[in-house]
Amino acid sequence: VQSISALEMMHRNTQSILPALSCSDEGQNQLLGKISTGLPTLDGYLHGGLAIGSIAELVGRAGVGKTHLAQQLCVLAGSKSGGGAIYIDAEKKLSVSRLREIAFERLLEDQKRHDGVVQQQQRHAHELTDQLMGNVSVHRLFTTRELLDTLDRLEDEITLRNSQATAENSSGSITTRTRQIRLPVRVMVIDSIAAPIRRDFDMMGGSSSMNTAAHRASAIFQIAKKLKQLAHDYKLAVVVVNQVGSGNNNNSTALRGSDHLRRNNALDIRDGEFTASLGTAWQYCVTTRIVLEHEDDPHRLHRAGDAVVGSSSVRMATLAKSLVSKRTKLFFDLTNRGLCEVVVPA
Repeated sequence: VQSISALEMMHRNTQSILPALSCSDEGQNQLLGKISTGLPTLDGYLHGGLAIGSIAELVGRAGVGKTHLAQQLCVLAGSKSGGGAIYIDAEKKLSVSRLREIAFERLLEDQKRHDGVVQQQQRHAHELTDQLMGNVSVHRLFTTRELLDTLDRLEDEITLRNSQATAENSSGSITTRTRQIRLPVRVMVIDSIAAPIRRDFDMMGGSSSMNTAAHRASAIFQIAKKLKQLAHDYKLAVVVVNQVGSGNNNNSTALRGSDHLRRNNALDIRDGEFTASLGTAWQYCVTTRIVLEHEDDPHRLHRAGDAVVGSSSVRMATLAKSLVSKRTKLFFDLTNRGLCEVVVPA
């Protein structure tokens, strides 16, 4: 298991400190309640964003933007709520340069709302980005055992980081520009929750074995229990990226035609519902579920200006499960700033 800060992974040595990332009164209010998703419609239906103390799930097929949204949540936890993040990378999908790009572009946009010359805005955004990156720790792992062990060790890391943030804030050193600001941990991402399980239990030809199935179920139960405990005890918004299940290819499904069958295998949506990996029991462990979709081949996309475009760059996000809202959907583009909501004409 590899653990390192995102800033160190970028080989950055800047240690300037910016008060804008500190726990201001506005940040404290947000910190105690919600983490913005950066998508206004979704935040509105969620009453401000993802709830602290809960588990949210991002579901969708490969290339739709799940990891981008997970990274965006890490950025917004720092820039909007004064909180740091922990990113557990189980698929080697985390691009630290992409995380930095999202942070810089969003922070630069915030700086442009204030008076100042362009050079000052960019310098300030770069400094803020360094601070934010220094408050994202990355843990890379491969197996289910490593995931469980990492979750156990995170209690010590979170306690240490939170105590350092409290000490700096109370001592006043947070307003100086002499060293790295420390922010309390408010977001934890696992990308993806299914990858270690699939490697250990689903890719070894043992799925029909009752013994293997029992161990798989036990591992999922232990992971869910630890995540709920961390979310509750340390006031975290836990975000899990999940892969899409292959679906139940029964006769009734096959009779729907090739187009419906192709779509079902890609995202397993039937009658407005869907099946994510890890089965029905896992689905009841999350309080918020966001499904991301697109119709185009994600590997044929290319950049043009600010947006990542293909034959159609617009994708859809569906709030499929929530304790505070009805089901809703919105459209977004994948840009330099991450996921940005767009209005699609009816």
